[in-house]
Amino acid sequence: MKYYEVKIDTPSLILFERYLKECKANGINIVFVYTPEYIEGQLFVKNRKQIIDLYTNFSVKYKIPFYDYSKDTMSYQKKYFYNALHLNKTGAELFTTRLTQKLKSIYTTNH
Repeated sequence: MKYYEVKIDTPSLILFERYLKECKANGINIVFVYTPEYIEGQLFVKNRKQIIDLYTNFSVKYKIPFYDYSKDTMSYQKKYFYNALHLNKTGAELFTTRLTQKLKSIYTTNH
C-alpha cells in the first residue's frame, strides 16, 4: 500500500464537538495530544494535514491545549518505533516521561 487516507466521518465529528461542548460546560479539562510518529510514516497518511488541522481548529475554537509531538526529535529516530506509527517500549516510556513532565509543569503552574 502506497498510502492510506483517513475517512472523515461527519456524524462522528458532530458527536465529538458535542462532547467537547459538554466537557467545557461542566468544567472538565481536555488536552489534545498527537503522539510521535516516525517521520517516514507521516508520509503514509495522504490527508494527514487535514487530520492535524481538525484538532488544531477544535483546539482554537474551544481553547483546548494541543500538543503535537509529531515533529519531536523522537520522530526522526527509528530506534523508538515498533513500526512507523507505533512507539516501541523504549519510545513509549520516553514519551510518557516527556508528556508527564509537560502536563505537570502546566497544571502545577496554573492550579
